[in-house]
Amino acid sequence: GVPLISLYDAGEGVAEVKRAHKMGLRGAMIWLSPPPSCPPYSSKLYDPLWAAAQELNTPIILHEITGGGFESPLSPSAHWREDFTLGMVIRPHEVQRTLATMILSGVLERFPTLKVISAENGTDWLPFYVGRLEKAAKGPFSFPTKLSLAPIDYFRRQIFFTYINEPHVIGYRDLLGSDKLMFATDYPHSASPWPDSMKIVDRDTSDLPTDLRRRLIHENTRGAFGLPAPVLV
Repeated sequence: GVPLISLYDAGEGVAEVKRAHKMGLRGAMIWLSPPPSCPPYSSKLYDPLWAAAQELNTPIILHEITGGGFESPLSPSAHWREDFTLGMVIRPHEVQRTLATMILSGVLERFPTLKVISAENGTDWLPFYVGRLEKAAKGPFSFPTKLSLAPIDYFRRQIFFTYINEPHVIGYRDLLGSDKLMFATDYPHSASPWPDSMKIVDRDTSDLPTDLRRRLIHENTRGAFGLPAPVLV
């Protein structure tokens, strides 16, 4: 199970992460982006949260349609705007901004083993995004924290991506890192390929080496969430 962590009070959010971890829950799903009334993720107000998640080996999960940015259909008054349907096209902009914020503001510099999972935010935009990060200079940047690595290095070191029925992403594995991609069934949501999930897996990975195939559909997820190895009997 993955707990949903409210950050309207960051201190309470940290306490809830710790409480949920003691219960055996894995990960911590937070806003995809903070609402306008709260500080951005570049703020050190959230550092105790990142520190707790790093210490507990608890990945931070950023799921689509959970943020407060103008791109999100959950942003204030979004459902009453005539441009609501633009969300299908511009929705990835929200996770792009959040990931860039966490990288460029130094969150991943200060917390080098913190894991961040982009969940159901799509993957078709990633080659463009990687290209933009690769072009970003090593510095100087406008944020106070000095980066010791290039932005793309933090991206490849600490950010994971889930994918559902997205055959193109297998071709991105060298671009992103084959240890950072995780197959998701999304069952029982309407986006799920169930009951044909295994057919989708076979379609996309049957020509890959066995160890790589196993990482994409099993081991990467187990490692990201710190799950124990299965006991085979």
